[in-house]
Amino acid sequence: PLSIVTNDGEWTYDGEDHALSDFLVEGLVKKHTAEYKIASIRNVGVRENTVTVNAILDENGRDVAENYEITYAYGTLTVTKRPLNFYTGSGYWMYDSTYHEAQDYYADGIVGKHTLVRIDAPAIKNAGKDVIAVGKIEDIFAGKGVTRAIHTANNAEGMQVTLELQKQDF
Repeated sequence: PLSIVTNDGEWTYDGEDHALSDFLVEGLVKKHTAEYKIASIRNVGVRENTVTVNAILDENGRDVAENYEITYAYGTLTVTKRPLNFYTGSGYWMYDSTYHEAQDYYADGIVGKHTLVRIDAPAIKNAGKDVIAVGKIEDIFAGKGVTRAIHTANNAEGMQVTLELQKQDF
């Protein structure tokens, strides 16, 4: 039998595909070569480090894969979350009963061409659009610009409500 054993690999998310091209192959007849396709991973998660045998060629270039019984022992490919550090500015205003916010902010650890997007809920609301706050989002925005708030008991309920809201025509 032909035996293929793959290794484990782990990376921190960086927006790139990751794969391990080194793996153990035992039992291939001399002068035979194998063509493989290896697994890759890009986003946060875990998957098997699979290797697919596309063909096994003899010395004359004929595919003889049907003559092999192939066994696999797969490792795993893992991408972990990338840490982000957020920094915000400070602001000081005398009380005047109006809403104020500091405009300066930045984050380090952002990958490649990814960007931070500032959500301006009041501007969205003023443009006549719905701004629906699910969970504690209304608290984060201090209610400013929110047209509808749906408080939820936990993250799972928040995700369920958000998925249901996506089905609506806004």
